[in-house]
Amino acid sequence: MRIYDNWKKGITTWIYADEAHEFLYDETTSIYFTTLYREIRKRGGMLTGITTNISDIMRNKESKTMLSNSEFLVMMKQSNNDMDELAELLDISKQQLSYVTGSNPGTGLLKHGNVYIPFDATIPEDSKFMTLYNTDPHKANGGW
Repeated sequence: MRIYDNWKKGITTWIYADEAHEFLYDETTSIYFTTLYREIRKRGGMLTGITTNISDIMRNKESKTMLSNSEFLVMMKQSNNDMDELAELLDISKQQLSYVTGSNPGTGLLKHGNVYIPFDATIPEDSKFMTLYNTDPHKANGGW
């Protein structure tokens, strides 16, 4: 209802689905997730799917369609096999692919429309930001 109410008021609703691949393991949740994705977009909302398991996304026809229709993607380090399939789906060149295969933490490739932009958002290890944003459980950070 919040999405619909916000749409009527001209407000964009942002929804973040972390571990989005979890919604694709069985047919029922996959249908629900893809329907939700379409409804959110129809009502002026933005659904951001976050996953580290791109191979799970690529196994599902509906999610591949969502991915290929996405105007904005942030791609970071992936395995070579996953990226080869993704490169074919999104028409990513070999040179562009090098920014996400074997890349360093904090670097990757942005897709906006038909434009691909390599990025480097690395954070120095000794900065205060690193203690806030570090997700590596093997390194001491911000009280983890």
